[in-house]
Amino acid sequence: MECTLYLTDYCNLRCSYCYQGDSKKLTFLSRDRLEKSLEFIINTNVKGENIYLNFLGGEPLLKKELIHDAVNIINRKYKKYSKLFEYSITTNCILIDDKLIKLFKDNEFDVSMSIDGDEHTHNINRKPIDKTNKYEVILSNIKKLNSEGIKNNIRMTITKNNVDFLYNNVLYFHNLGFTRFCLGIDYFADWDDISLSMLDSQLEKVKRFYLSNIQKSEDITVDLFDGKFTSIIIDKKILFCNAGTKGHLVINSEGDLYPCTFVSNDEDWSIGNIDNGLNSTRFKNTIRKNIFKGIECDNCSINFTCQGRKCGFLNYSQTKYLNKSTPLLCKIEKIIYRHNTQILKEFYKNNNSKLMEILNCAKEHNLKLRSELDDIFECSVN
Repeated sequence: MECTLYLTDYCNLRCSYCYQGDSKKLTFLSRDRLEKSLEFIINTNVKGENIYLNFLGGEPLLKKELIHDAVNIINRKYKKYSKLFEYSITTNCILIDDKLIKLFKDNEFDVSMSIDGDEHTHNINRKPIDKTNKYEVILSNIKKLNSEGIKNNIRMTITKNNVDFLYNNVLYFHNLGFTRFCLGIDYFADWDDISLSMLDSQLEKVKRFYLSNIQKSEDITVDLFDGKFTSIIIDKKILFCNAGTKGHLVINSEGDLYPCTFVSNDEDWSIGNIDNGLNSTRFKNTIRKNIFKGIECDNCSINFTCQGRKCGFLNYSQTKYLNKSTPLLCKIEKIIYRHNTQILKEFYKNNNSKLMEILNCAKEHNLKLRSELDDIFECSVN
């Protein structure tokens, strides 16, 4: 089960690209709702399955005491289930302290650190409410997390006004000792042909950097690359994610249930609450109302790896239809696909272990490989 738990809707930053908007609600999860949320999660989870619990906001560390409380409740009240939990958090890292670092380390948290680059890049779009420069605090905190061996990733948001700094910022963080990069593209920005061309050229540089480091150590990951390889290689049915089912839920700071963070306060997508449970009938009826007829994506040559065919609520947040993507998303996905096929071609030439692991797994489980691989590798691989 994947569950995102909002500790608050409020944030101590006003990021210009935030898809949740500027007028965030001043709502905070109470201690009582925290306990009820954890009880709901455990009772809803399929017996024996892992529970991936992600703490989110707003800025979740505005209620950092609830993170300590949640782990303590799970370890004491629900001790027999505690081994099922895997924790993650997305934070801007302003409020990190030594107690949290110990908690993260002791409980093997995966920390997604929202920082866009060096000081200049970061401060373009990420503005503190109190208008004071937080960069040195953030940088010091992410270095502490990394030095303590806490699993982490650098989460950079790439948008039209900072895309030309992307490659230099990947290098910047890599030189500081970071090896996991989550490159979140701002699909809500008004990208034009010039800025898309810049994205393409910056990804070309990141690709070369990635391939160079893979040849040396293979300890680097870039989600726009690594996160796409399996969908390009394995021939499987194209499915949207399971958001809104018992396997993937969002609990907002008021204890209401939603299918996805993109609609976490949209009443049209409210599908229950922690007191009364999941209303699957309401969810299915709402889905039916938001399906576009005659979608062209079915005939797209890269639909099997496209974000628009996997993330229905990203589509909805832009087009109001779950299965209809924007032309912009289509353009960006085609850029990413081209770079990924070039990476896989290099992997094949060099017997790279990342590729070999996927191919061996496919062979072991009798999974069919995509016919497109023959063109990518310039030979038959099936």
